[in-house]
Amino acid sequence: MDDQADVANFASQIAHRNALGLVVAESFEEEARLHIEDLGLRTLDRETLIERVDIWDPLKQDAAVDAFSYYVCHIEKCMPLITRVRDFLNSIDLPQ
Repeated sequence: MDDQADVANFASQIAHRNALGLVVAESFEEEARLHIEDLGLRTLDRETLIERVDIWDPLKQDAAVDAFSYYVCHIEKCMPLITRVRDFLNSIDLPQ
């Protein structure tokens, strides 16, 4: 609930673009979830996100990782985020 102004600004931008707005977090307090959804955004907690991605085929999962990596490196250009993503990808056990 500490980030209400940021979330409201994001919701406004999403509505202006007539886009789908997702707020992804480790978890949500119920009050925060309801507030976010009242702004027209959707919430995804870690558990739900894992359940959804788990049913994707491996090619779709690879494409999602590639797209996210591209976004982080070429759009955000935020070195701490790039480092966190690379460290995470290096730490997980990927099938060969």
